[in-house]
Amino acid sequence: MINKSNTKKIYILFLFLLGLYSACKYDTIPMPPGPVVPKATDTLNAVYVKTSPNSISSSYWSTANYHPVTCADLSTGQLYGDGLLNMTGTHNGNSSFNQGNPPDLIMKAAYDSENLYILLQWNDNSLNLSNSSWLYNGPADPLKSDTTGGWTSQRNNDKVSLEFEIQPASGQAGTFSSIGCGASCHGNQMELTSGSVDIWNWNLALSEPLGLAGDMVLSAGSGLSYDSGQVMFVRNLAGSTNRSGPAYSWNGAVQTITRGNGTTSILDPAYYLVNKTPFTGNVANGNIAFHNITYGCFNCHGDNGEGNGQFENGASFRTPNINRYSWSNFVAFVSGSTSAPHDGSTYWAQMSASQQADVYAYILGFAGVPGYYLQQPSGSNTDIISSSDVNLVNVNATTNTQYKVLLIRKLNTGHTDDVVFTPAQKATYVFGVALMDNDGINHIGSLKETLQFLKK
Repeated sequence: MINKSNTKKIYILFLFLLGLYSACKYDTIPMPPGPVVPKATDTLNAVYVKTSPNSISSSYWSTANYHPVTCADLSTGQLYGDGLLNMTGTHNGNSSFNQGNPPDLIMKAAYDSENLYILLQWNDNSLNLSNSSWLYNGPADPLKSDTTGGWTSQRNNDKVSLEFEIQPASGQAGTFSSIGCGASCHGNQMELTSGSVDIWNWNLALSEPLGLAGDMVLSAGSGLSYDSGQVMFVRNLAGSTNRSGPAYSWNGAVQTITRGNGTTSILDPAYYLVNKTPFTGNVANGNIAFHNITYGCFNCHGDNGEGNGQFENGASFRTPNINRYSWSNFVAFVSGSTSAPHDGSTYWAQMSASQQADVYAYILGFAGVPGYYLQQPSGSNTDIISSSDVNLVNVNATTNTQYKVLLIRKLNTGHTDDVVFTPAQKATYVFGVALMDNDGINHIGSLKETLQFLKK
């Protein structure tokens, strides 16, 4: 027989436990969600954003998914023409890029109602930020037999390029839609049989100083050219060949420039030339005065400016840092009139004024005078805004592990030499990507990738 008293007690206990459970369930403070962890994607996905990620430090990039790009050898074994030396750091493709270490290229993207944003990140343990610098009696190129006597053009910079289709394009290898930028390559030349493609060329020597990427167009029948308007650089050339020598050197004025985003910055004269003055002095005569047994600079600075003199180990002149000395600053230092007197001031005082000017020109030839000077571009050459994690105000070329480069471009620039992105009508775009380490003709990368605009 069931004991009603016990049943009642059990029922009361059940209600108590039920109430306790309910209280615990609804009074517990909910746990916050875990951190957003970026994930790898098969395509480069552009997410619609309301807050523009227009800086490499924008919070969006830290949580955005990323597209890893497998970099294959795309162009290898090519060499530049006469007088262009030590400019093919990617000559052997992946095995020479970044000293054989993997680039680990990843890409992220976003878009808003006006712009497309693409962030690229890759490994590179060295900064190469010169292009065709002028060296006098410079080093030989182990890949070439060119003579290095007199002026030669040496050194190259780091670059990344993207290529999109403007008009349906094809080449002898196939269509752009099927094989990507492989359609524009034929016999190590860029060539199309139909259509046109848009090429974005970011490089550390000629575009990033101005906060831009180079904007080029390849068209069937017309070949490769920069977009309409004034380009952002001019060859610093005294004659007509890559052995002619420089036309200009730095004039000593602070090099303030306006970047693509409208801000101003200062450029390091060790690597960049904006405020220029005619290059003067006879380097051949400077060579003679430099090596004079009585007062020559070689006594302390070495026969080849390497900083290993027979009397004293003076500083090496084989570094772009010497370009930070304008003529007036150089004279002030070597004559001993600065706060850090120059030990060789008595030698310098024995030279005539013309010998001093010649020696200064000769020393700049050790350092490498910039091979290009920069200018403000115009028109369609200002379409692609860039920023990077490299400090170009005072460059320390010995420290680098990777690059981060952000490219920003309007979805529709209004220029016929640019690709038009219409996410509402067309969600996917084929593109190619290329990386260059101290090179411009050899590259690694991927011929065909896909940019996917995700729905709002």
